Amino acid sequence: MPKNKRNELTQEYLKGVIRSTGKSLLKKPNITSIGIGYKIKNGKLTNQLCIQVTVERKLSPENLRIENIDPLDKTITADDGTVIPIDVVQRSYKTSFEVVSDPEARAKAEELSPREKRRKRLDTVMPGVSVSHRDGTAGTLGAVVYDNDTGQAYILSNWHVLHRSTGKIGDPIVQPGPYDGGNIDENIMGRLVRSHLGLAGDCAIGSIDTRSYDEEIFELGVNPQRVAKVNLGDQVVKSGRTTGVTYGRVQRVEVVVNVNYGDSVGVQEIGGFEIGPDPQYPPPNGEVSMGGDSGSLWLIQQNGEVTDIAVGLHFAGETDPDPQAEHALACNIHSVLEKLHVSFVESDESTIGEEELMNHLFSLVRSQGSRLRDLESRIAKCRCTQGPQDSPSSATQATDPGTSPTREATMEGLPVYGNCWCGPGQGGRPFVPQGTGGTATLINTTRGSVKSVVRSGKKVWKALKNWL
Repeated sequence: MPKNKRNELTQEYLKGVIRSTGKSLLKKPNITSIGIGYKIKNGKLTNQLCIQVTVERKLSPENLRIENIDPLDKTITADDGTVIPIDVVQRSYKTSFEVVSDPEARAKAEELSPREKRRKRLDTVMPGVSVSHRDGTAGTLGAVVYDNDTGQAYILSNWHVLHRSTGKIGDPIVQPGPYDGGNIDENIMGRLVRSHLGLAGDCAIGSIDTRSYDEEIFELGVNPQRVAKVNLGDQVVKSGRTTGVTYGRVQRVEVVVNVNYGDSVGVQEIGGFEIGPDPQYPPPNGEVSMGGDSGSLWLIQQNGEVTDIAVGLHFAGETDPDPQAEHALACNIHSVLEKLHVSFVESDESTIGEEELMNHLFSLVRSQGSRLRDLESRIAKCRCTQGPQDSPSSATQATDPGTSPTREATMEGLPVYGNCWCGPGQGGRPFVPQGTGGTATLINTTRGSVKSVVRSGKKVWKALKNWL
């Protein structure tokens, strides 16, 4: 249904129009992107939804004729005959990675982000710090993610940060990026594992081979757990290598933008959404993002409070120096995760490596085995001389003062009966009350916790099978 009860076009309907009809607009010269947004009239946002088209330069009719460019229609007709308004905005984009080679941008970055930790080598890497392909400059490590099949931890960033036009799978990944100094060979932290460049996003993952890692995003103090699709007006926040923590509002959704990646890659269509500065939390110097912020993770924020809900992976920013034109672009994070076959939370169904599995098993057996031996030693040493007694049939009976000479003791919160650790005995043989949650429960629990590792799911069985 194209319209709601108030006879207004719906966002869901416009999404379908963009996918079926609107993308043909991207083939026209001078157009940089299309998306869904609120119509701008006399420089102010209205509440009227429209298909918004951005152009590199707004040209007069005369200049359009000179450059042999057909003027855009003011409306577009959908397949079902619905006439939809088109809004034209001047805007162009460039990936937020390559421009950090500009000394002026670097000086500005230093002013905006005094925390040198973002650009230093870290033994424990974390989202929000500098990272890059060995032959790149500097981008941002966006998040720690986990392979859906193996459970292996990876770093998430952009294709143009970790892969680049000249790269290949297996290439070295360095932290910090080469632009931030240090010995490149000593800064290698992993290898390029998987990447994608297209409508699903500008994204890539790399291994973590020589460092430990922290899932919490630097200066935000959260690690992403949930994923959502954005709507117009959503408040978002990111933590980037260059501009640090900045806040924004979603201004366009279902965006498809033409981005020139240069060299042999050329112009590519990338899907996502557009972010503008949040007037409630204006960014320093009006910059919501700058070169070096590529790969940052955008999360939902509510009234200044950062949530664990991830929505986008930052990949490009506005090229216009006018602060009024400041905007950023992000890939939809749900598309990125699906394309790269990773998640923010390690799956219980994943497999684990042989070494990790055995270390975990041996550690657990050692700790639980020690507790078990101590407990069984206590029982073995016990020689109850009370003679045959009726065993309590319930915990209530066991703790009743009238069932002398038993009394209640505790071991790690579990009741134990009698005047020793075994409870009332018969002829010196330990007796354990049945159904009372006594010592037998603790032993079974102790032994069961070892067995539970083996029974914990597919990941253990797969790893054991491969190992054996």
